Amino acid sequence: MSVLGRQDGWYKVNYDGKTGYMSADYVTARSSAGDLRCVARVISDGLNLRSGAAASGAVLATVSRGEYVDVSGFENGWFRVQYSGKTGYMSGDHLTLAAARPAAPAPAPAAPASGTGAEIAALAADLSTGLARLQDAFAEVQVIFDDAQNAFDDMQLPETGAEETEEEA
Repeated sequence: MSVLGRQDGWYKVNYDGKTGYMSADYVTARSSAGDLRCVARVISDGLNLRSGAAASGAVLATVSRGEYVDVSGFENGWFRVQYSGKTGYMSGDHLTLAAARPAAPAPAPAAPASGTGAEIAALAADLSTGLARLQDAFAEVQVIFDDAQNAFDDMQLPETGAEETEEEA
């Protein structure tokens, strides 16, 4: 949790991306915390990682909005952080503390194996032929719907001449 300010017995605090107020009766404010261990999300565009806990510190790196840094301490409004193998300081005004990084998104499914242009064209032709056969086979199917009962009543398939009836058998 980081303290953003104090007024009339209340602390304005930030924790896990949420800003709110806590009674000063329940907060022990420290100007430094060398044992702090959490992560923080950068909430400003192009936040500088500095060599010291002051705006005058040399810029070690610039971090984009939305990226996470590992926090290892706090000193007078500046967090000691690790980013891309470098340790430095970032102003607490531009970070949101969190207990952990969000879970990584699931990887995209692997692309199916591909074939040559001729193989793909042949497969497309087979699919097209199969679809045409299905459309022809079901072109004469009749579904009878009983409007009075609002229900499916019957289905009639076209005569193909290939079936034997009980009388013929």
